[in-house]
Amino acid sequence: MPTDANDVRMPLGRSFSQSPQGRPAALTDGCPMHIDLSSATDIVRQALVLALLISMPMLVIGLIVGIIVSLMQAVTQIQEQTLTFIPKIVAMVAAAILLMPWIGQRVQEYAQAMFLMR
Repeated sequence: MPTDANDVRMPLGRSFSQSPQGRPAALTDGCPMHIDLSSATDIVRQALVLALLISMPMLVIGLIVGIIVSLMQAVTQIQEQTLTFIPKIVAMVAAAILLMPWIGQRVQEYAQAMFLMR
């Protein structure tokens, strides 16, 4: 229950008092870090590049396995749809498991850079 007219109850039981402009004060006042548009754009760009970088090995392995299976299907004239799906999934899951330490290291470096940014 709000105890004051400017007190707003947020999810998880948190309450934030409202600023005179009607915005939650916790989101506008006392924020230790202010980011301009170019910095925010750079952060989003870095996140997208990281997502592309960590997903690329699995996608390339899926592509290579798909081409190999398609060539085998063309040579043997077996046109079964599930035959292409299962080897690709197995190869991509195996690649994800093998590359998990590398992926974790990249995500950890990015997170550290974001939390240490001032």
